Amino acid sequence: MITRVALVPYPPLLVPELAPGDNRQIAELRYAVLATVRWLRQGATSWRAIAADIGGPGGYAEQRGSFAGYGTSVDITLSKDVSKDAVSAALPLPVLIAGWLREQAGADAVTVDVLDPAMPQPDCERAGAALANGDDTALLVLADGSNRHGAKSPGGNDDRAPEFDASIADALQRADADGLARIDPTLCTKLGAAGRVAWQVAGGVVGAREWHARVHYTAAPFGVCYHVATWEAR
Repeated sequence: MITRVALVPYPPLLVPELAPGDNRQIAELRYAVLATVRWLRQGATSWRAIAADIGGPGGYAEQRGSFAGYGTSVDITLSKDVSKDAVSAALPLPVLIAGWLREQAGADAVTVDVLDPAMPQPDCERAGAALANGDDTALLVLADGSNRHGAKSPGGNDDRAPEFDASIADALQRADADGLARIDPTLCTKLGAAGRVAWQVAGGVVGAREWHARVHYTAAPFGVCYHVATWEAR
């Protein structure tokens, strides 16, 4: 049964080799994310992770990958037991970040479920309920907010982005399954928010249990909003 949930973004800039230099905004985001996954590691050495990616559904475990496609050949593994001779696979970005976070936190392994970004909310809720009742105890949720905060943002400015991400932060702060279930897929697409499916699966994990929830970081450096939160079952 899932008892700890860490909710983090997955931008490449989390990896120092991919975004070198002394940038305060990046440093603050990295600190929040790394502190959160180290907290997750305190609860379990093997993790389940969820994310959505345009590459479509798939499961990833016991594999090696590389950030070479993002400019620097930083290798990662999804398990400490992966052979050094294993060939690097072409892994989706959230899987690469999950593997990198596993290594940074010192966890033994992470199994990543990559879901279809178009997955309907009822299916997300059912998937979350199945995870909640499974054998895993620690869940890593990889999800990004809107990329339309300000004129220099990757998606260009959209005045609805601040209110949208404020509502996400509020739902994460309260582990509010109903609030997460109400996230509008069409609005997410318009706002360039990649986190809807993963957040709604996390909402399915909540169920009828009580949770201690806390948001550790919410900001939009470089025009993309990132949320970092933890939930622990009481």
